[in-house]
Amino acid sequence: METQDQSRSHLREQFALYKHIQVYHWLADTWNWNEMAKLFSEDTEYEFETAESGESRAGGVQLQNQTIRGPDAVVTTFDGLVKPFKKAQHVIVNTNFDISGETATGTANIVFWGVPDPTKPHLHYSMGSRYYWKFRKEGSPSPTGSTWKTAYTKVEKIWEHSTLGP
Repeated sequence: METQDQSRSHLREQFALYKHIQVYHWLADTWNWNEMAKLFSEDTEYEFETAESGESRAGGVQLQNQTIRGPDAVVTTFDGLVKPFKKAQHVIVNTNFDISGETATGTANIVFWGVPDPTKPHLHYSMGSRYYWKFRKEGSPSPTGSTWKTAYTKVEKIWEHSTLGP
């Protein structure tokens, strides 16, 4: 019976991390930076990796190879990245979490779309990335109701596409 209880506990933790990431991206899509900051550990590190020289050739998200530290700095950076868009959407697939006690790692594929003018949705920017995470339990419950916090994120930009023009 103990094995069954351990399996249920493990599934609860897997679901809590899945919900953590779902809420994270919903808050990003709705630009709710104050709530989003609560999902990060105080010493969080957020790393962007792109093979480009730092400028988006597609007229979209201007990622640079950099590491940002602290939840406030992370959400301030996000706010700046999405400024060109009035609406945004993330789609998360292939999420995987590996839990070890009070810590966990995770990966996923993410597709982002941004629309500068909602009256012209055919003009948009899109980008595909791989995410790599480290999580740990700490502090008070986040907006997801769990104590999982994102301690590290690496975003590896894979591709981008735009119908916005030069």
